[in-house]
Order: sequence, then structure tokens, then C-alpha cells
Amino acid sequence: MDDAATAEVTDIEADLASRIWRSANQFQIKSNNRQAFLQICLAGKHKDVVWFLWTRSNPRVGKRPVLEVYRCNRVIFGVNARPFLLTATAEHHIGKYMEDYPMAVQHLDSFIYVDGWITGQDTREEALLISRCAKNIIKEAGMVMRKWISNDSTLISQWNGRRFRHLSS
Repeated sequence: MDDAATAEVTDIEADLASRIWRSANQFQIKSNNRQAFLQICLAGKHKDVVWFLWTRSNPRVGKRPVLEVYRCNRVIFGVNARPFLLTATAEHHIGKYMEDYPMAVQHLDSFIYVDGWITGQDTREEALLISRCAKNIIKEAGMVMRKWISNDSTLISQWNGRRFRHLSS
């Protein structure tokens, strides 16, 4: 993403966060997914579309360089569909856990935005439970939720005891 697009996403995320942080829930939760876009693998049939040529030797007049073809295994930067692909990938993984963690799945599905998640609960126990479930669901998808933050210091302390990576770590 270029700087303007990054700034726009950051502005949108900040606006969304400020709206949710003022919500009716007493305990707010915010987290994001570390290197989320780098976790999206390409299907084998699509790797033939996303490739580039490379040569190990410097090109010289009169000498043909030996070209090597490199195929990308992950979604590359600059693809306009990246946010859509991340959302579709997350929804695919999240949906598998509807029976085991219905509340966490509902909150992940409803309140995830690109690689960020902002939600809230009415009790500290619910907030801890939903954050633990969400962390495990995303971990099963091969991703890591980090930068956990809440408006409640006790909840943050409980996360620390369970090795959640919050903003200061």
C-alpha cells in the first residue's frame, strides 16, 4: 500500500475505533492481526499468473542472460483485492468454529476490519472469554493477534497472565 492508502486506512480505523470505544459496552477490546496479508497463500493454479523473471548475471550486449522464473506463493503488495482476500480468508477460517465458539465467531465476523478487530462486552469475564476464543481461532488459521488493548487495566493484566501481546510488548 502506498502512503496515502495507508493513511486513509489508518484514518478509517481510528474513526471506527473511536465510535466503538464510545459504545454501550463497558469493556472494549482492540487487537490486530500481525502480518495478516503475508498469511494469504495462493492456490497452485494461481501461481502461474503471479510471477516475475530474474537473472543472476548482469545483462551484457551480445550475451543472452539466463532467466529464472520466480512464482509468488503469497498475495503480493499492490493488489487492489488484498483487503477483500484477507476478509474472505478470515471468514473462511472463522466459520469453522461457529459450533464451538459462536459468540467469538459472531464478533470476529461482525467487527473485524481489514486486519484489525474492535469489539466490546458488558462484563470482564465475557471480554476475557471472547478475546481468548478469538485469539485461538485466529491462531488456528496460522495468524497471530497482537497489540491487544482495552479500557480496563484488570483485563489487560489478565491478558498478560495468558501471554497476550499488548501494545507495549
